[in-house]
Amino acid sequence: MKTFLSLACVAVVFALVGCSGDTTRGIVKGSVTYQGEPVPEGQIIFRLADNSAVEGAIIKDGEFESSAPIGECFVQITARKKVGVKNPSSAQEENPFATVAYIPAKYNDKSTLQLNVESGTQERDFHLE
Repeated sequence: MKTFLSLACVAVVFALVGCSGDTTRGIVKGSVTYQGEPVPEGQIIFRLADNSAVEGAIIKDGEFESSAPIGECFVQITARKKVGVKNPSSAQEENPFATVAYIPAKYNDKSTLQLNVESGTQERDFHLE
């Protein structure tokens, strides 16, 4: 009887939470290019205007897929690239080259990008210049 009640409770929890889906998040997937080229590695962040919810994902080979809060979101995109100078303080590290951010601030710290995230899955490509 105790096992039956435990299983019944688990079934109710799954019915209320798991099967109904997350009504506060959507899925956004797509591509990111900068000056016509796919961004090899970076990060994309979706942030509600009131900062009450933030989600992000890794950009790999110009592609991303992220959970995002439903509503009007600011989008921030960052990426770094190696520069041809070794960082002397990291000579023993696996990756001793210094990196520099190359995506302009208007796409990250001072982002003007916005997206109205809806429930379900939507596709959106970002072509940055």
